[in-house]
Amino acid sequence: MYTISLLFFVDDPISVPKQSQQQEDVEIMAFSMADIAWGKHELIVQAGQKLLSLFDHELYHFVLHASVNELKRCKSFAYRTLMGRICWKSSWF
Repeated sequence: MYTISLLFFVDDPISVPKQSQQQEDVEIMAFSMADIAWGKHELIVQAGQKLLSLFDHELYHFVLHASVNELKRCKSFAYRTLMGRICWKSSWF
């Protein structure tokens, strides 16, 4: 018999998108988390939290209305081999 620790879910990457209230924000963040979901759970969650803060926790609004200057904030994002320029040159936008 296997037992599942509830503490596992605290550090699970799926916890990051679930912080959003709007369905559109959840979907965009889930897509973003899937893109960076390789490595230790704790590091993935930290990277997800950083993305949320870069997007001011309003991902849908950011994707639709971000100015060039706001997009430049993404350059500060880095996770393992992914760098910030991925954020604005990838399929995210």
